[in-house]
Amino acid sequence: MTFVQALCRAYPVASEHRDALKTLNSDFSYARDNGDGTWTALVRFGPKIEARFGLTREVMVLYTPFTDLQPRTFARFERHLGELPKDRAAEDHLFLISSRDPAGERKLDSWSQDGSVIGIALPWRGDLPLQIIMMLARRIARRNLYEETLPVTGKAFFGRRQLLTELLEETREGRVFGVFGLRKTGKTSLVKEVGQRFQEGGEQSRIFILRDLETLPSSSPRLGSEFVQDLRQAFLAALRPSRVRTKEITDLSPDASIGELRRAVGASIIDAKRSGIRIVLALDEIEYLIGDSEALSRGGRPEVPEILGALRSLVQENSNFAVILSGITSALIHRGDIYGVENPFYSWAKVFYVPPMSQAEIRTLTVEVGIRMGLRWTEPALLALFRETEGNVFLHRTLAAQVVAGVKIDDFEEPLDTDDVDRARSEWKRSISERIAESYRSTQRHYPTECGLLEMFARGDATKEELLGIYPREVNRLIELNLLVGPVPNRMELGIVARLLREGGSI
Repeated sequence: MTFVQALCRAYPVASEHRDALKTLNSDFSYARDNGDGTWTALVRFGPKIEARFGLTREVMVLYTPFTDLQPRTFARFERHLGELPKDRAAEDHLFLISSRDPAGERKLDSWSQDGSVIGIALPWRGDLPLQIIMMLARRIARRNLYEETLPVTGKAFFGRRQLLTELLEETREGRVFGVFGLRKTGKTSLVKEVGQRFQEGGEQSRIFILRDLETLPSSSPRLGSEFVQDLRQAFLAALRPSRVRTKEITDLSPDASIGELRRAVGASIIDAKRSGIRIVLALDEIEYLIGDSEALSRGGRPEVPEILGALRSLVQENSNFAVILSGITSALIHRGDIYGVENPFYSWAKVFYVPPMSQAEIRTLTVEVGIRMGLRWTEPALLALFRETEGNVFLHRTLAAQVVAGVKIDDFEEPLDTDDVDRARSEWKRSISERIAESYRSTQRHYPTECGLLEMFARGDATKEELLGIYPREVNRLIELNLLVGPVPNRMELGIVARLLREGGSI
């Protein structure tokens, strides 16, 4: 008796599913008893179904005897995926579940809301071949993965190859550098991807610590003490599994100073170096530490230059330690002084701004995400998307999401074309206008001079030559932020975000 036959004996409905699959030119290719009453199987769908739904590997099916489907069953998908034989590979973003729970479909819909993995209920009565196709179409097409707003890494991360190479080189060389850009340009995703690639193949010898500074208090003196305790906990959590010396960090008191933190962390970094361990500290949302332009002008955060000095000292003294800073403001690097003290990072740390994606990169993102939703784009439609968004990731994802939202599931068999993009354009601009305006208000808080120049240029109150002649550094930052495009011979113009802001009356 084969394993598939054993599955059909344990679950008679599996035999009915197999008959339905054969009608669809598909079949079970593997089955295993999990030893807890459940069975795992793999389905190889026929070429037409694979092409229709963007499937490139087999699809896992979980058979469960329970009439009350529980979240833990859904959560075990990744474990079952990892338990497959080495010669087997299944889709990692979707799987099928056969359950007698009458509320199973509704539950799976709810648990699949985040879009990372979707569970699809296998039908167990009626016209099974038709229902299997309809369930696949309903669940795969219903997701709008272009609406992804959280940072992404791994298979969900696209493009940025050249920038990633440069950042990884800076990381391996043990340096300090900053990654800056407007909101929703992919800074956090980029930093996380750098960390993931830095650790690849060296989990025991490479430690990546990412801290989001958004929770820091804005008032002094709590800022310094909160920062010390936050980093203390982060280093302890990251270093203990690698058995790096942490005694000095552990012994830090609740009111430890920045200098005490530097010495304690330094002892751990030195011990890590003896074991061949490299450490990278990434501080995201750095503006919550540095403050905005108004805070910098008031001079109310004396802890900040001390923190920057401590980080610089640790990097200079230890070749196995690097620091990544990311956020909106690059003031902590481009300003000569910070809170009345010479800036330790000025002309020392390197600045990287997140650029728009190239047409080739954004095309890959659009096509690959579309495949995971079972839809296709024509080349003219892809070009139309790029013309509207010019590679800005936030704009591109929101426009693509608007296009998909306007298409009926039954129409997904046809590729999306320029007509679909044209129909979505007006509603897209309306839906993003407030988010773009809020992003710009945030930018104004950190780059008031630059934004003032941008508004003068948008109104025609200043020429390219006048701006470049008097404010070359500020204009260059506007270009790096992609609010201005240029300068090229005889031309400098508003970037796509600035043009949308002008259309909406925000500048």
